[in-house]
Amino acid sequence: MKCDEARMALSASIDGDAALSGAAAAHLETCPKCRVWEERAHVLARAALRPAEVAAPAPASLPRGFSRSRWLRIVLAWGGLLLIVWNVSAIVAPGGDPSAVHLARHQAAFSAALGLTYLVVAWRPD
Repeated sequence: MKCDEARMALSASIDGDAALSGAAAAHLETCPKCRVWEERAHVLARAALRPAEVAAPAPASLPRGFSRSRWLRIVLAWGGLLLIVWNVSAIVAPGGDPSAVHLARHQAAFSAALGLTYLVVAWRPD
């Protein structure tokens, strides 16, 4: 049996997909490189089963009573309000060239709708 075939059989055995055949076991006894490969594969399999270590988040220097998400919600609401205020005037303003006014109104309506979306997300983030 070749090393590639034996390693494929070993991999399937480690994953629990198939039992190790007699030929692969015999190859493992005679091939030191495949034994090293098997040991490393077992180490990797055990490492994959361990839960990942999660570092604790660094403490934020925010004012008392404010969390990071609250600041983000305030900024998002402020940005949404600004988008609405800046673009409502472009929606209702009279203009000269009808095609330019039409395009400007579409762009302003989209920006105002985006601002409204920001306000809704800031109000109800879930």
